[in-house]
Amino acid sequence: MKAHRAMLQRAPTGVSNPAAIGEQSHSRQPPVSRIFSCRLPAALPDFTVGGTVIPLCTQYCYLGAPVKISTVFPAGRQTHPPTHDLLDCLQRRLQPLQWLTNNSSGISIPVARTIYITFIRSVVDYLSPALVQLPRTTLEPLEIVQKRAMRVILRCPMSTRIENMQCELRLPPLVERIYSNVTRLTVKCLHFPHLSPHYSQLIRMSLGPARPVPPILPAGRALIRSVSSLMRSLDLDIPAADVPPGPPPWLLPMPEVSLTPASKSDPPPLQLQLALEHVATVMSSITAPHCLYTDGSLQSDGAAGCALFSPDLEPPPGG
Repeated sequence: MKAHRAMLQRAPTGVSNPAAIGEQSHSRQPPVSRIFSCRLPAALPDFTVGGTVIPLCTQYCYLGAPVKISTVFPAGRQTHPPTHDLLDCLQRRLQPLQWLTNNSSGISIPVARTIYITFIRSVVDYLSPALVQLPRTTLEPLEIVQKRAMRVILRCPMSTRIENMQCELRLPPLVERIYSNVTRLTVKCLHFPHLSPHYSQLIRMSLGPARPVPPILPAGRALIRSVSSLMRSLDLDIPAADVPPGPPPWLLPMPEVSLTPASKSDPPPLQLQLALEHVATVMSSITAPHCLYTDGSLQSDGAAGCALFSPDLEPPPGG
């Protein structure tokens, strides 16, 4: 969800906006803020916050992956700049896995697979909303990392077929994983619009017959266009669930907690008397109080159970 909100709200660094400030809280923390722009530094004015000039930068970290400014495609580079930076990050994370599998004691295949999923592939999963906007051909180099990881986990030679290793480890291609992540998230948001009302509405608009261009920033428009094209190719009919959204976290009622001052050194009758006096005080402040008595226990096999009794409440329908 955060990835979608970031892509929909991030200011473009193209023609319409000369610069985008990388930190939201630069008004409070100018030392950690930077200006990220594709334009020449000489063409930009000085950005000051509280008398402090915000310096320029040529790279920022988006969802854990570094993104560099590249106005032209570097000559001789075979991969897209964001993909190239992500590959460097994944290669560094692959080194500890290689060491663990090559160690004398070694680790089992299930453990190595778990490490790959949680420590390496999770980066790609987190970046899926950003990566889905890139052409499929620019994402193909990411498969190199997974192929190398599978050979490390299974200790297979170079002659082993990729399909066999994917079937053995139950690992789909990374490109398919990226599209699958975004599709599942979009289907969930379309079915439960209250999870992300703005994103759900934009996708519904783009999937409609007229398919209007949403009035959002270019970065968010690219995300909506990519996801809408993917959803149209699947031809899914996703009805919106009639689930009333609950209040936001900052409006949830806070429970009132009362405390009876007591000490373990006090005699048990005194502790009971203090507790009953406090219960009577609390009940007197409620217009129509209800008494509920609860108790619970933990069985020897680890199962837990509880009981609830009320002398003045009817049991709910169905027990």
